[in-house]
Amino acid sequence: METILIILGLLALIVIIAAMSKSRWTTLESARGNQTEDIQTKYAYLQSKDIPSRLRTEAIGPASGFASGSGMSMASGGGGFQNELFKLQVRPKDKERARAVLQEMEKERLLHHTPSL
Repeated sequence: METILIILGLLALIVIIAAMSKSRWTTLESARGNQTEDIQTKYAYLQSKDIPSRLRTEAIGPASGFASGSGMSMASGGGGFQNELFKLQVRPKDKERARAVLQEMEKERLLHHTPSL
């Protein structure tokens, strides 16, 4: 009887830890291959605005057999990232602020890239 209670307690602990770890970060955007430069720029911009964020990569495709996450921020546009999915993530409490900051960044881009008449 004690063994069953110990096993149930451990299972409950595992479920709680898994639920907490999933809620710690939420994905704003994801990109693959040649589109990763834009997501890396957004990551750097969020960092400059003191918004906690991270880039996660997942290996995808038939060679990997499964997706695996690694907390990496890579700043290379090489062809080796074709089979990797980059995810820009923030904490759930910072999600709305991050979206607003990224909209601000897009407005700044448009202002600097609009030709003057």
